[in-house]
Amino acid sequence: MSRYTVEYTDLVRAELRAMSTKTRVAFEEGVGVIARDPYGADSRPYPGGGNDDHRITQIAGVAVITYMITKTALLVTVVKLVARP
Repeated sequence: MSRYTVEYTDLVRAELRAMSTKTRVAFEEGVGVIARDPYGADSRPYPGGGNDDHRITQIAGVAVITYMITKTALLVTVVKLVARP
């Protein structure tokens, strides 16, 4: 299976910058799992998203993300991140 490239929206990048180093490392490790298998990794279709390529999952117990998958480009775009307090 091919590894997907992961991109972040500007808003997600801002959330990542606000994370502590420890939390960010855990987050990046979790995103690595998604890059290897974006339809797995305990993800599920986003409710009301309209297709299987719009997904939601929890990352390493530190955040919930929603992301879009572009199969033809092997790309995952994280569109929303909600960090746990």
